[in-house]
Amino acid sequence: MNGKVGLNGDFGNWERAGKYEDLAKIMGRAELCHAKGRYSAAGLDAEDYARCVELSDAAGYRGPFTLIYDSQYHEDEWTGILEERDCIAGVLQKVTAA
Repeated sequence: MNGKVGLNGDFGNWERAGKYEDLAKIMGRAELCHAKGRYSAAGLDAEDYARCVELSDAAGYRGPFTLIYDSQYHEDEWTGILEERDCIAGVLQKVTAA
């Protein structure tokens, strides 16, 4: 690391009021992002997840999204990972097309 410390913009660490505003402030400086989706009994909160990706893009984030699935919603964690991947890809396609 040669004395360098980077910033991880982790979606899963923001659960309080002001989440989106706070993420928007740091994502332009982040080098990577743990993109952990929120799941409930109804499944992925796709609106929240997409909003996090959109604000990351708007803030200038250009690093990788590390997909993190931590839920019992899907029996197979790979199904959750693929769902998160597809959500991010869909948001980024819309942003690129605009």
